[in-house]
Amino acid sequence: MFNLQKVTREFEILGFNSIYYFEFGKNFSHTPERHDFWEMVYVDSGNIQAITDGNSCTLNQGQLIFHEPGEVHAHVSDNVSPNNMLVISFTCHSKR
Repeated sequence: MFNLQKVTREFEILGFNSIYYFEFGKNFSHTPERHDFWEMVYVDSGNIQAITDGNSCTLNQGQLIFHEPGEVHAHVSDNVSPNNMLVISFTCHSKR
């Protein structure tokens, strides 16, 4: 037998702004950007450098990062291998 757990709503997605799947070359980069919605970036193959408010981290295949509204961010390929990313942007009033 099992006990039922009450499910609490931690956050609510109010709507999706965009859903993109990108196949980037080994030299991909984009200029830093900021926007008023959340963005989830999932690395499907390869790896990228995610630069957030001046801090950098490497995301490998199977890892993801969330960029909150107003956060300055960019993504840069490693100049060695191409990468594929799924990018989903959405509206949510969560503070984190």
